[in-house]
Amino acid sequence: MSGKPGYHGVILNINLSTGKIEKVAVPPADLDRFVGGQGLGMKILWDRLKKPGVNPLSPENPLIFIPDRFFEDAFTIGPKKGAVLDRDSFDAMLTRYYTDRGWDPDITKPGSAKLKELGLDFI
Repeated sequence: MSGKPGYHGVILNINLSTGKIEKVAVPPADLDRFVGGQGLGMKILWDRLKKPGVNPLSPENPLIFIPDRFFEDAFTIGPKKGAVLDRDSFDAMLTRYYTDRGWDPDITKPGSAKLKELGLDFI
């Protein structure tokens, strides 16, 4: 358990391919710097999604579940104090993430241009 009220300081990583489950400590500096569920959740998301060229559906790409409170609770400190993460903006970011990689964001499968780039006709 972390020294911060309301935090356990632990992320649960589950590898869906192998079934391996591991607890990973949240760096104490992250708990200080990214206050609130939104701030910390977005930091974790950013750290894990920023690798360029990762296939959106590959095992290297994380599947992250973000609780509804990330879109309901306001930031408590910082330049965005009082602001709430907008679900539509978040969804737009994910759409762009898929689109930038040549994948159809609605069905999370490669589009025709990506298939041609890969030398495929169908999956």
